[in-house]
Amino acid sequence: MFNFDSPFGSTIFCDDIRHEIGNKTSIIGIYSATIYVQEFPANIAKFGIVAYFNEPKRMAQDRKFPIQIQVLLPNEEEHLFSVNLPPLSSEDIANLPTSGLSADPDIPSLITLKAEFILSPLKIEKPGRIKVEVVYGADRIHIGTIAVNAAPIPSPAT
Repeated sequence: MFNFDSPFGSTIFCDDIRHEIGNKTSIIGIYSATIYVQEFPANIAKFGIVAYFNEPKRMAQDRKFPIQIQVLLPNEEEHLFSVNLPPLSSEDIANLPTSGLSADPDIPSLITLKAEFILSPLKIEKPGRIKVEVVYGADRIHIGTIAVNAAPIPSPAT
């Protein structure tokens, strides 16, 4: 069974993020494990990141420190950019929308943060991994990564 007692997250890497009527989001051109480019440095016209961070409600209520979502480019020590999120007040937590699902005693209450980023254009100097991390107190929680490599050269037909 999955451990819901610790914060966790996930990330979708894509070409575009669009907000639709009816509170819907369309995520266009979802990448799998690797982005292939023709050469380095590479320019990607538009690149989307949808990051989800889940925190047990009891931890969110007790947390006194901000969290930070960071995006790092391949082989870079410093993050490309980051977003700081202050601790939630008791009023913030009380005003969060409920899921509408019946309470399940086997699954604790989670607070989910969804952050969307569009990078346009995105220049990648060399092959490696794009990483999304959350700085959570003294911990770094890895919530997503995708490789960026040169496209394989097709072998000539024999």
